[in-house]
Amino acid sequence: MSERGEVTPPGLRSPSSFQLQADQPIEIRRSLDALRRAKGVIFLVVVATTAVVVAVSLYLPKNYRAVAKIVYQPATSVFASQDPTTVQRNLETFQRLLDTRDVLSRAAAHVPGETGDTIGNNISASVDQTSNIISVAALASKPERAALIANSVSTAFVTKHKEDAQKQLKAAQVALQAQLRDARARGASPQELDAIRQQQANLAIELANAGSDLSLVRATKPDGPYTPRPVRNGLLAFFAALFLGVIAALARDRLVPRVSNPREVSRLLGLPLLVGVPFVRRRFGRRPKLLRAVANEAYQTLQATVRFHLPATKQQVILVTSSVEGEGKTSVAAGLAR
Repeated sequence: MSERGEVTPPGLRSPSSFQLQADQPIEIRRSLDALRRAKGVIFLVVVATTAVVVAVSLYLPKNYRAVAKIVYQPATSVFASQDPTTVQRNLETFQRLLDTRDVLSRAAAHVPGETGDTIGNNISASVDQTSNIISVAALASKPERAALIANSVSTAFVTKHKEDAQKQLKAAQVALQAQLRDARARGASPQELDAIRQQQANLAIELANAGSDLSLVRATKPDGPYTPRPVRNGLLAFFAALFLGVIAALARDRLVPRVSNPREVSRLLGLPLLVGVPFVRRRFGRRPKLLRAVANEAYQTLQATVRFHLPATKQQVILVTSSVEGEGKTSVAAGLAR
């Protein structure tokens, strides 16, 4: 007799009946039963994990994030290429040059209490793939300081880019001036001299617009903290704990053998199942009438089956047993005797 009161008669057993097939199909009902048995533990784990994560998030210090944007406009340069590949490469080059020591040192000079190394640990740059924009994000413990760091780094980079462009153009002007002198000394043709002068004129225009291909959109003070986010962290912890709890409950059900229905009892024992006797719990000293009627009908079916299988020519002894105590042996024996 099993935990639910299933009764089986003696009979032949097949050796293969004791082994489950290797490719048993997944039973949804068994999984649902396992989750129902573990629902209390899952609930406690989910609630405790979510509460701890939210509490830790509220306890952690707040950080604010400000974003400044650098807009790249190659059309403002006389010699700049409009090829998309070249533009994208220039944007990626600007992104990598943003956190160089020279730029960070210039920015630190405008932020009290900061050095190039400390600022470098709190900034990040990214390139927008749909537009010619570089975003410079800064993290700080105060919103005003986050905006100041982002603007200082962006301004330092734009200024350094302008200075480098002017330095290159001035060096090109010096080289053209020397080339013009050499051409005059060797008696170059008027056309060659005019070409050199035209290059000098283009360089003068380029020098006046040096660095104008980068423009700055300053960062504003953020309205709220960027980290921590208790609501987001709580939701993530809730779903993560729920997922892990469900997986643990299902894994435990698979690792720990459990008989979940009468069909498994019959398959494991290799015996036919005669009847399932429901467990009737007393409430306020009385048994529910509906379950009591179902139990009486189960005992009548059991009695008829036993009479059918056992010959009436001689006295018979029926043994009612179970694996452990408290599984209903006395109730089954008394119900069958009645």
